[in-house]
Amino acid sequence: MITHIYNKYAKRIFAYIYYRTHNKELTEDIVADTFVKLHRELQRNPNVEKYVLAWLYKVAYNTFINYVREQQKKDLIPLDSQIIASDSSIINHLIKRQHLEQVFCAIRNLKEKDRRIIELRLLEMLPFKEIAVILSINIGSAKMRFRRALDKLKELVKKCQK
Repeated sequence: MITHIYNKYAKRIFAYIYYRTHNKELTEDIVADTFVKLHRELQRNPNVEKYVLAWLYKVAYNTFINYVREQQKKDLIPLDSQIIASDSSIINHLIKRQHLEQVFCAIRNLKEKDRRIIELRLLEMLPFKEIAVILSINIGSAKMRFRRALDKLKELVKKCQK
Protein backbone atom coordinates (compact mmCIF):
# COMPACT_ATOMS: atom_id res chain seq x y z
CA MET A 1 0.00 0.00 0.00
CA ILE A 2 2.76 2.50 0.91
CA THR A 3 4.50 1.76 -2.42
CA HIS A 4 1.33 2.57 -4.33
CA ILE A 5 0.87 5.83 -2.40
CA TYR A 6 4.52 6.74 -2.89
CA ASN A 7 4.36 6.09 -6.64
CA LYS A 8 1.18 8.11 -6.92
CA TYR A 9 2.14 11.18 -4.85
CA ALA A 10 5.91 11.40 -4.39
CA LYS A 11 6.48 13.64 -7.41
CA ARG A 12 3.79 16.08 -6.27
CA ILE A 13 5.19 16.27 -2.76
CA PHE A 14 8.72 16.62 -4.15
CA ALA A 15 7.64 19.55 -6.35
CA TYR A 16 5.78 21.17 -3.45
CA ILE A 17 8.85 21.06 -1.21
CA TYR A 18 11.45 21.75 -3.90
CA TYR A 19 9.57 24.92 -4.70
CA ARG A 20 10.44 26.07 -1.20
CA THR A 21 13.97 24.73 -0.83
CA HIS A 22 15.45 24.95 -4.33
CA ASN A 23 17.72 22.17 -3.11
CA LYS A 24 17.34 18.66 -4.55
CA GLU A 25 19.09 16.78 -1.75
CA LEU A 26 17.24 18.58 1.01
CA THR A 27 13.94 18.04 -0.79
CA GLU A 28 14.67 14.33 -1.16
CA ASP A 29 15.37 14.11 2.58
CA ILE A 30 12.14 15.90 3.49
CA VAL A 31 10.10 13.75 1.10
CA ALA A 32 11.69 10.59 2.48
CA ASP A 33 10.96 11.69 6.05
CA THR A 34 7.38 12.46 5.06
CA PHE A 35 6.79 8.99 3.64
CA VAL A 36 8.44 7.32 6.64
CA LYS A 37 6.02 9.26 8.84
CA LEU A 38 3.16 8.17 6.58
CA HIS A 39 4.18 4.53 6.93
CA ARG A 40 4.15 4.85 10.72
CA GLU A 41 0.82 6.68 10.69
CA LEU A 42 -0.82 4.07 8.45
CA GLN A 43 0.15 1.39 10.96
CA ARG A 44 -1.44 3.37 13.79
CA ASN A 45 -4.39 4.81 11.88
CA PRO A 46 -5.40 3.10 8.61
CA ASN A 47 -8.11 5.76 8.11
CA VAL A 48 -5.43 8.26 7.11
CA GLU A 49 -5.59 6.67 3.66
CA LYS A 50 -8.93 8.43 3.11
CA TYR A 51 -7.21 11.82 3.13
CA VAL A 52 -3.65 10.76 2.38
CA LEU A 53 -2.76 13.56 -0.06
CA ALA A 54 -3.82 16.29 2.33
CA TRP A 55 -1.96 14.47 5.12
CA LEU A 56 1.19 14.29 2.97
CA TYR A 57 1.10 18.00 2.14
CA LYS A 58 0.61 18.93 5.77
CA VAL A 59 3.37 16.68 7.10
CA ALA A 60 5.80 17.63 4.31
CA TYR A 61 5.22 21.31 5.01
CA ASN A 62 5.65 20.84 8.75
CA THR A 63 8.84 18.84 8.17
CA PHE A 64 10.14 21.66 5.97
CA ILE A 65 9.25 24.30 8.61
CA ASN A 66 11.03 22.28 11.29
CA TYR A 67 14.11 22.15 9.07
CA VAL A 68 13.98 25.93 8.50
CA ARG A 69 13.68 26.55 12.23
CA GLU A 70 16.66 24.32 12.96
CA GLN A 71 18.72 26.07 10.31
CA GLN A 72 17.73 29.49 11.61
CA LYS A 73 18.94 28.44 15.02
CA LYS A 74 22.25 27.64 13.35
CA ASP A 75 22.02 30.88 11.32
CA LEU A 76 22.65 29.02 8.09
CA ILE A 77 19.69 30.16 5.99
CA PRO A 78 17.35 33.13 6.29
CA LEU A 79 13.60 32.67 6.15
CA ASP A 80 13.51 35.19 3.29
CA SER A 81 15.15 32.60 1.06
CA GLN A 82 11.68 31.32 0.25
CA ILE A 83 10.46 32.83 -2.99
CA ILE A 84 7.17 31.54 -4.22
CA ALA A 85 5.92 31.92 -7.78
CA SER A 86 2.92 30.48 -9.50
CA ASP A 87 1.93 29.83 -13.07
CA SER A 88 -1.79 29.67 -12.46
CA SER A 89 -4.33 31.54 -14.53
CA ILE A 90 -4.84 34.22 -11.87
CA ILE A 91 -1.12 34.92 -11.62
CA ASN A 92 -0.83 34.83 -15.42
CA HIS A 93 -3.60 37.40 -15.59
CA LEU A 94 -1.69 39.62 -13.16
CA ILE A 95 1.50 39.15 -15.17
CA LYS A 96 -0.26 40.26 -18.32
CA ARG A 97 -1.26 43.44 -16.55
CA GLN A 98 1.93 43.99 -14.57
CA HIS A 99 5.61 43.28 -14.95
CA LEU A 100 6.87 39.94 -13.70
CA GLU A 101 9.16 41.54 -11.14
CA GLN A 102 6.20 43.35 -9.57
CA VAL A 103 4.38 40.06 -9.12
CA PHE A 104 7.47 38.47 -7.53
CA CYS A 105 7.86 41.50 -5.29
CA ALA A 106 4.26 41.14 -4.19
CA ILE A 107 4.52 37.41 -3.54
CA ARG A 108 7.68 37.89 -1.47
CA ASN A 109 5.87 40.49 0.62
CA LEU A 110 2.87 38.31 1.43
CA LYS A 111 2.69 36.83 4.89
CA GLU A 112 3.55 33.14 5.04
CA LYS A 113 -0.02 32.01 5.63
CA ASP A 114 -1.18 33.99 2.59
CA ARG A 115 1.64 32.67 0.40
CA ARG A 116 0.85 29.15 1.50
CA ILE A 117 -2.87 29.23 0.67
CA ILE A 118 -2.23 30.87 -2.70
CA GLU A 119 0.34 28.21 -3.49
CA LEU A 120 -1.90 25.33 -2.42
CA ARG A 121 -4.83 26.60 -4.47
CA LEU A 122 -3.10 28.03 -7.54
CA LEU A 123 0.11 26.06 -7.89
CA GLU A 124 -0.96 22.72 -6.49
CA MET A 125 -4.55 23.22 -7.67
CA LEU A 126 -5.93 21.54 -4.60
CA PRO A 127 -9.64 21.72 -3.87
CA PHE A 128 -10.68 23.78 -0.86
CA LYS A 129 -11.66 20.59 0.97
CA GLU A 130 -8.03 19.36 0.93
CA ILE A 131 -6.66 22.82 1.68
CA ALA A 132 -8.92 22.94 4.73
CA VAL A 133 -7.50 19.63 5.99
CA ILE A 134 -3.91 20.73 5.36
CA LEU A 135 -4.39 24.03 7.18
CA SER A 136 -6.61 22.55 9.91
CA ILE A 137 -9.47 24.95 9.15
CA ASN A 138 -12.97 24.49 7.78
CA ILE A 139 -13.79 24.80 4.07
CA GLY A 140 -15.49 28.18 4.44
CA SER A 141 -12.44 29.57 6.21
CA ALA A 142 -10.18 28.20 3.48
CA LYS A 143 -12.22 29.94 0.79
CA MET A 144 -12.31 33.21 2.70
CA ARG A 145 -8.59 33.06 3.51
CA PHE A 146 -7.81 32.41 -0.16
CA ARG A 147 -9.96 35.33 -1.32
CA ARG A 148 -8.33 37.66 1.19
CA ALA A 149 -4.84 36.47 0.27
CA LEU A 150 -5.59 37.02 -3.40
CA ASP A 151 -6.85 40.54 -2.66
CA LYS A 152 -3.66 41.24 -0.68
CA LEU A 153 -1.58 39.96 -3.59
CA LYS A 154 -3.36 42.31 -5.99
CA GLU A 155 -2.79 45.26 -3.64
CA LEU A 156 0.89 44.38 -3.20
CA VAL A 157 1.34 44.20 -6.97
CA LYS A 158 0.04 47.75 -7.19
CA LYS A 159 2.43 48.87 -4.42
CA CYS A 160 5.38 47.20 -6.10
CA GLN A 161 4.72 49.31 -9.21
CA LYS A 162 5.74 52.42 -7.33
